[in-house]
Amino acid sequence: MRSYFEKLLSPSPRQQALPFIFPLLIALISGAMFSFALAPYYFWWLAILSPALLYAVLRQRSPRHAFVLGWAYGFGLWFVGAFWLYTSIHVYGDTSAVVSVLMIAIMAALMGLFTAFQTWLYRRFFPETPLTFAPLWVLFEWAKTWVFTGFPPAHRPV
Repeated sequence: MRSYFEKLLSPSPRQQALPFIFPLLIALISGAMFSFALAPYYFWWLAILSPALLYAVLRQRSPRHAFVLGWAYGFGLWFVGAFWLYTSIHVYGDTSAVVSVLMIAIMAALMGLFTAFQTWLYRRFFPETPLTFAPLWVLFEWAKTWVFTGFPPAHRPV
């Protein structure tokens, strides 16, 4: 069974020749779609598919590429997930639309560093299996919510 999955997930020569922009866009889009698994949309299956796509694009990548892919995933996650802050910043904060979006993008870029560090750590120090990716994912989610006092904007208010 293991050889089947290794064969299925191993990149073909054609996949290896693809430019880095394709996995980067997949990571960005899969991070953005994770937010639709939460309230008010509740497409729960995206909470499984989104990290699985991140895991897939990290296969056979260097730690440096994993950092960039993780940052793209985190940026997409936080930019879409925290976009409800736009109303608070623009409407109630009386800030222009461009500055409001820019502020959310800066916050997403900074929060994306958590995922970037997570993916770098995964590719640098752990074997390439789902059994190491998933616990590291859980550890970092716990760290964001408990150790770093739980920054909640990606979890939309209901």
